[in-house]
Amino acid sequence: MLKPILDALIAFLEVVFPFEAGTAEFYILLGCAIGGMLIVARLLSGVFSSSKGIVITAFAVMIPLLLAALGYVLVELYALPEIQADWAEQFLPWATFGIVFVLAGALVSSKLWDFSKVSAVLALVLAGLAGMSLQYAAQVVMGVVDAGGSQVEKRERVLDESMENTN
Repeated sequence: MLKPILDALIAFLEVVFPFEAGTAEFYILLGCAIGGMLIVARLLSGVFSSSKGIVITAFAVMIPLLLAALGYVLVELYALPEIQADWAEQFLPWATFGIVFVLAGALVSSKLWDFSKVSAVLALVLAGLAGMSLQYAAQVVMGVVDAGGSQVEKRERVLDESMENTN
């Protein structure tokens, strides 16, 4: 019973982080996104006058994320095969992700941080945006590094060919 859910969860993570799970690039993007979210959430929890530490902040951020990802996967596995509408496959899993994220943030994170529900959801949304921004920046940097590496290989190949032609 758990195997299809875990496989769908890994497929979901591979959609969010466009590399195969288990590769270094996947873990770099995952670390950047989660690290950025935790840092911004911790800073925002201080702004909203919470004296909770980074561990409580980690739970306040990760519980809504995990529940939202689980909601996405469960809708994709169990609800979509039953619904025959064209729009459902494209929108329903992401709508479920958003709704579960907001509800879990309002209920769980607000209790962990001792904020109002609106402040907790606002902190989570801003932290999510920061995490996505860091993920995008890491993707751009990795793309530049890969392009630079291929340019160096191409230049070395051209130099080797010209050296062989002169000999």
